[in-house]
Amino acid sequence: MKKIVFGVLVLLLAPSPGGAFIVGGSNFGSFIYPAHTCGIKPILPSKPFAFSSQQDIDDYNEKIKAYNKTIKEYSSCINEYLDNANRDMQRIREKAKDAVDEMNRSY
Repeated sequence: MKKIVFGVLVLLLAPSPGGAFIVGGSNFGSFIYPAHTCGIKPILPSKPFAFSSQQDIDDYNEKIKAYNKTIKEYSSCINEYLDNANRDMQRIREKAKDAVDEMNRSY
């Protein structure tokens, strides 16, 4: 019965190839999985109803330029967090697989 339960657990966790060593960053640091630390998602500047001068257009374009830079940094931070989270899940799958292999090993 234990073999079946652990077998199902391994299937649900979709183990990575046996013996793989996961390289790269991690988000682990405590018993609670941390949220990202990328800050608040930037807000796209609203386009004015009408532009009354070239200065209004230039100001809006500068806001958009600043937004694009900020959203790119935010996106990069989120992607790094997701990459680390995926590596953490791979590590967990490996540990679960190792536990099942140990339990199923003949002595």
